[in-house]
Formats: sequence, structure tokens, C-alpha cells
Amino acid sequence: MLISVFLALLAAAALIIFLTSERGQVDPPDSSYTIAIIILAAMIPIWILYHVLLWGTTGQTLGKYLLDLRALRRDGARLGLGRASLRLVGYTLSALTLHLATVLVFFGHERRALHDRIATTVVVHHFEPWMVEWVGEEERE
Repeated sequence: MLISVFLALLAAAALIIFLTSERGQVDPPDSSYTIAIIILAAMIPIWILYHVLLWGTTGQTLGKYLLDLRALRRDGARLGLGRASLRLVGYTLSALTLHLATVLVFFGHERRALHDRIATTVVVHHFEPWMVEWVGEEERE
């Protein structure tokens, strides 16, 4: 999440720099628009790879690592790239609604957001082996 915010701010800053080129003139050169679009287009695959690779392999992005959280499948296994991609689809849907869909964490005992419900994942704090049994019990009920 932190890196996503940083990259978005970086892209916005680059866009502002290019749009106000030539000492703040209102009409920047056409190349400024092209460069800004290239920067924004380059950010999308970086954002996708960042989330899918980190969720799929470790279950943690930088923010989850700092908070000692981990996204897992409901049976306690790692997500894998396929389920991480599905989780990213749900996360993107949440982002498009200004994260209003994330409010779902306040409803239900599992505290799962839209992206967790779509990908059938859970987020646990400080993963320990006994949590695999606990997560499995939730699924049997």
C-alpha cells in the first residue's frame, strides 16, 4: 500500500512537471503529454507485478510486512499467483469505489474485505502454524 501511494504520487508529480514545462506556460509542448502518458502506463504493470508477486509468494506487501500481517488462502496455504491475481481484481474494484467496499471488514466475524471475499482469502496477524487449524475450522462451519 505504501509503495502504491508512493508510485501514484511520483506519477502525479511527473505529470505536474511535464504539464507545467517551459516555465509554467499554459500550453506545454505535445511531447509532455506523451511522456506523462508513458509514465502512467509504465506504473500500471509495476503496480500489478508488485501486488501479484508479493501476495502470491509471501502473502505480504511492504505495508503488511510492517504491520506483521499476511494474506493466506482459507486453508492456511500461500495464495499463489492465480489467487493473488484474483485478489488484485477485487482490490482494484475496491479502489474504483474509493475503497468503500473495504468497509466490509466491519461486518462478519472474519473481517474480510471485498478482495478477500472474491479470492477466498483471509488476512492473519503474525502467522503461526496453529493458525492453519483455526482458519480450517472457520471453513468447516
